[in-house]
Amino acid sequence: MNVQDMNYPNQAWNPEDKELLGQHILMHETIKNLKWGKNTKNKIEDLTKCWMWEIARTQLYDFPEDFYAILKSKENVKNYKNQIKKLQGQQEKIDSINRLWITQQRTHYDWIVESIFPFCIDTFPKDAYLSHAKSTRLKWVYKDEPITESHGDLFCNNLFLPEEKQGWMHFLQTNFRKTVFSANADNVYVGKKGLTHSPYKQQSSSVPMIFSVGVNWDKTRLKKAIDGQWKDIQKERDKLIENYENLGANFEQITKVRIDEKLKPALIQLGAYRWLHHSKLSWEHIDKFRKKKFLPGDFPYSTQAKLRESVLEQKNSSYFPRFNFEKEGNNSFNYLLRTIYDS
Repeated sequence: MNVQDMNYPNQAWNPEDKELLGQHILMHETIKNLKWGKNTKNKIEDLTKCWMWEIARTQLYDFPEDFYAILKSKENVKNYKNQIKKLQGQQEKIDSINRLWITQQRTHYDWIVESIFPFCIDTFPKDAYLSHAKSTRLKWVYKDEPITESHGDLFCNNLFLPEEKQGWMHFLQTNFRKTVFSANADNVYVGKKGLTHSPYKQQSSSVPMIFSVGVNWDKTRLKKAIDGQWKDIQKERDKLIENYENLGANFEQITKVRIDEKLKPALIQLGAYRWLHHSKLSWEHIDKFRKKKFLPGDFPYSTQAKLRESVLEQKNSSYFPRFNFEKEGNNSFNYLLRTIYDS
């Protein structure tokens, strides 16, 4: 299969085809009209998976070298799974194949196809996300469950920074079984130049702070001391947060954004990008379709300038390399994906 064989907008497609508009161009409008009822969680997850699936397809279309690498890895993973399936009940042979696969055969792209949504789904990248039944999409998981953090272990340092950047340790701590330092997670995302590493830093949730604890205090006395100096503790904590942020720590945000409010404009921008750069339609076509009422009533872009302004405001410019926003604004490529993973 070539990249042109994907069920994807291209110059030969009829721009007035309602299926094309609904599944590939105006994805947000289709999802908005799905009958989720009061199940807001499932609707937002559907919107999230639609974005992750379709932005990955778009970037594979823009960078065909990664498209072919993914297809090759899909075949590798399929062959590996078929081998395991044929050996059902022969555990020693299965263990041997698994060891060989993990230690010698599996490539970086193979791991992505095995583990990362949407690359691990059989019909990706050929088919559109919204071409699948809602019941099928509901079964797909796009991220692991977050680790429960109770903040109950005062001896545990989870800044998730390299040791040389943390600059402080419990030198007098005697229980060395406690985890003092941790490294950032090694993750993968689809970047401007293809698949690359580490956009998602693990979220830090505490800062190391030295207390002088009375040798004869009980629990009540410790609580009283903390209550009495709480304002000073807050000030010191805020200074430490600022210090470690400057070193690269990624602290949990106090206010959570509405992910659907971020995704809706992103999907509209993605549709416009495909329209203008893959279907090779002009802005005049968009005006024409607006007059024919092919566009949803809340389609927000009446001019290219407004589309441009929205892309920059949402920090989404790096998702769309042919828009040529590279030198404009202080835009973080992984902003939206990290918003998704932090939600």
